Amino acid sequence: MRVLVNLLALIATSMMLIACQGQPNEVVREIVREPMQNSQQNQGGVDDGGGGNGVNGRPLESFAKRIAEIPAFSPHVLPIIQKINEIHPRFASDMIHIATNRTWYLIPVELNKLPSQVVGISISDKDLQQLALQTLSHVWINSRFFENFPGGDEDRARLLLHEIIMGIRLMKYQGSLDQCYSEIAGLALDSSRSADHRKLREACAQKYSLEISENSVIPGLGRRIDLSKEDYDNIRQLVVILWQEKGDVSKVELDAWLKSNQFRKY
Repeated sequence: MRVLVNLLALIATSMMLIACQGQPNEVVREIVREPMQNSQQNQGGVDDGGGGNGVNGRPLESFAKRIAEIPAFSPHVLPIIQKINEIHPRFASDMIHIATNRTWYLIPVELNKLPSQVVGISISDKDLQQLALQTLSHVWINSRFFENFPGGDEDRARLLLHEIIMGIRLMKYQGSLDQCYSEIAGLALDSSRSADHRKLREACAQKYSLEISENSVIPGLGRRIDLSKEDYDNIRQLVVILWQEKGDVSKVELDAWLKSNQFRKY
């Protein structure tokens, strides 16, 4: 009997040891071998590649336009820039720079809406329409609204002018290369200076590409864009002035306005 008891005890002990040794191995195998669900794989990570985006079965890039391709620009906005160039070439240079060096997307989608309190207007959010949004390199326009403005080309031109002035306000967040391009962009308004313009752009690119590679940083990159209610209000105010006067404004008064509102330093 004693032999039988000892034998049973030995068997029980062996089973416990096997269980204790085997359980962690099973857990490890489950962690390593468990396949990741599709929903988890699509959330991103270091092993996931990027992909293209589109609307209505078309890639986003297919909605990109040069501003000269937008019919309202040449007859309504360009003359304002040309008039300002007569009295304030540096400001006009900023204007043509934003117009020609930003990518304009006319896309049939609803854009993310900025709250009315952010843009400093006393209109309820439900009545506010987001016609356009702008980044440091792109202007996104809701083409559903844009192509059906009741005011036609004049309203379309006002929106383009608004985005140009917005872009000038955003220049304080741009790097040295974009600032350099902006300083010489006014030459593009004179067809006889196009060769000079190209050479100076190449000089800007050469100068600031070297600076970036030497410093390993891009000036202006990563800075938080933080526009105030006053910024949005000033942008609208300047658009109204330039539109109503068709660019025929005093340099002294324009400089005074820019300085008093801390809008742009030259």
